[in-house]
Amino acid sequence: MKKAYIVVSTTLLLIVVTGCSKLFFSPTHMIQLEVETGNLTESQKQEATINIQNRLVSLGASNVSVVSENEQVLTLSYRGDFTPEILEACFSTTGNLEFFETCTSRKLIMDYFSEKYPSATDDEKLTTDETSVNNEALEFMENINIKKESYGGIFGHVSEENKERLKATSIYKTPIFISSIKKRVKFLLGKDYNGMCELYMVFLTSENEPHLDGKYITSAYYNPSTYNDRYVVDLQMNEEGAVIWEKLTEKVYNSRGYIAIVIDDIVYSAPSVSVGAIKGGRSQISGSFTKEEAAVLASVIHTRGIPKVKILKITEL
Repeated sequence: MKKAYIVVSTTLLLIVVTGCSKLFFSPTHMIQLEVETGNLTESQKQEATINIQNRLVSLGASNVSVVSENEQVLTLSYRGDFTPEILEACFSTTGNLEFFETCTSRKLIMDYFSEKYPSATDDEKLTTDETSVNNEALEFMENINIKKESYGGIFGHVSEENKERLKATSIYKTPIFISSIKKRVKFLLGKDYNGMCELYMVFLTSENEPHLDGKYITSAYYNPSTYNDRYVVDLQMNEEGAVIWEKLTEKVYNSRGYIAIVIDDIVYSAPSVSVGAIKGGRSQISGSFTKEEAAVLASVIHTRGIPKVKILKITEL
């Protein structure tokens, strides 16, 4: 797991385009995108087109314009030179951003399984076919390499081959209710690293929602870290989001916990809070990001959600 921390950002550098110009050349390109618009109204389609353009701009492109729109195919021209990998990363996520307080007690979860599904947590019975074992719980548990100690809300690790089987279980799809603390816990997978990904435990609010989501974010920009040769993402929230963020960061700081930053149900980072309650809604996410990773992350957060998009063709003009 990459260590990450949330700290107060003392300056917010609004250099999305000029900052990227040092990294990318600027020839003119044309990109064709297949946009999933089946369930969108005309106004939503127009908004989606604007958000897609803004995503290119926030990534560092300039002179972005719509060349043509033909049913689900959207063709754009822009100045900029991004690798296919960066463009794929930029458009492979719809950008549904959420923040959760992580559950750091592995014992709390294991006690839940021991009480509700006693056979599923019995190591001697995990390899048997005894009918007393709850199949759903067994399938969930046997796909996880469970950690002995929980760090940052990580319950365990899941291999690439087991990931889809885990996601198909009802326990992964439906939050579990921990009666001893009267809270619901949801499981979420992290990003893939060398064929493995982390499985996180996060708390839901009393309304079964994240503590904060992307609708409160007004801007997101990437900048060089002041501590190493990596990059960070600076966030600014609106007034309502700032109040929620202050309460959440104070709570997590006091409990020495972590905040999971989630995009499209994937945990990108789970930083701790290093300075107590963060006021003003201005914060910084550091997660040992490369410039490309930080640029994509800032772009996705800044432009909020877009429909599902598939890149059909990229050509240099």
